[in-house]
Amino acid sequence: MYTVDTLLDTVKDRRGIKSDYALAKLLEITYHSLMNYRHGRSRPDDKTLTKLAELGEIDLADVDVLAVQLQVDRSQSEESREMWRRIARRLQTGSAHAGFLAALGVSLLVGVAPRADASPLPSERVASKAGLCVMSNQIHGLEPACHAIAA
Repeated sequence: MYTVDTLLDTVKDRRGIKSDYALAKLLEITYHSLMNYRHGRSRPDDKTLTKLAELGEIDLADVDVLAVQLQVDRSQSEESREMWRRIARRLQTGSAHAGFLAALGVSLLVGVAPRADASPLPSERVASKAGLCVMSNQIHGLEPACHAIAA
């Protein structure tokens, strides 16, 4: 998860920018504003956050969580802060689920897939370049069957 500081540093690293002054120019903000972000005296607005995400080629889901956390800080009432905290928790949970599903998808494409008749022992696993276990038979009330699909 990103903080404002790590987001700024990521953009600097990925763009080869050496100074905060140069970063401020790229963002079209004042150096003073950037220093206020760095020291927690103020927070970037949504436009600046979006620009940082684009310049740093950062997943928007990560920036969305940060944007909601910044909104918690800006909120004037406890009710409003709690609402934004709930949204942040949902986004973080969604990101975790998305990350798990992405890892699962990659493992199916390049990882090790068990044979349908295999024992549960790891040594009995079969490697495949691309495999997908299709469980369509189970949907129709039949025995599940896995079919290897060649890449």
